[in-house]
Amino acid sequence: MIRNDAYFKCGSVGVLDNHRAGSTSICTAILETFYPDEFNEHFSNGMKSPRRYMESAVVDECSLLVGVIRDPVERFVSACLWAREYCSVDDVLAELELQAGRYSLWKRRPFGLQVPAEKDGIKLFRFPDQLEAMAAAAGITAPIRRLNVSRHAKPSLSCFQEERVREIYADDFKMWAGMAKEGAE
Repeated sequence: MIRNDAYFKCGSVGVLDNHRAGSTSICTAILETFYPDEFNEHFSNGMKSPRRYMESAVVDECSLLVGVIRDPVERFVSACLWAREYCSVDDVLAELELQAGRYSLWKRRPFGLQVPAEKDGIKLFRFPDQLEAMAAAAGITAPIRRLNVSRHAKPSLSCFQEERVREIYADDFKMWAGMAKEGAE
């Protein structure tokens, strides 16, 4: 049995931990649904990271893998907002182009999907419009509350910066563009 830290155990379903796509909100709802004792003990005390209280999924034992993906530009802008104290948008883009990303969010990669070859695949949902559908597929019954909302304005990208993001995350855009808006594929 190999546990995959990229997925959280939700009964027989594995839910992808995809940063900057509502992951803290999703994790909190998973915790409340599947780990109520931990939720009650830690959430009332201002829990900041629900991930530490959850069990990683054994992917081979999952009947279904689900994940939420976000528009790559929106994901990038959100990540830049949270890193605003450390670097500028241009710093992040330069790091990405050099493939020297210090932060996992900056590395060139598709949405981090790790689907074992023996699985049929993963059922993907778009953030934010298919968040409730993902929750239903995973058996999450707790409400998905909006958490980690910044009081700061998101950085605006210039046309040049946005084009650079689109080039760097070209594979992500193919995946994003290929998804149907009304249902996961």
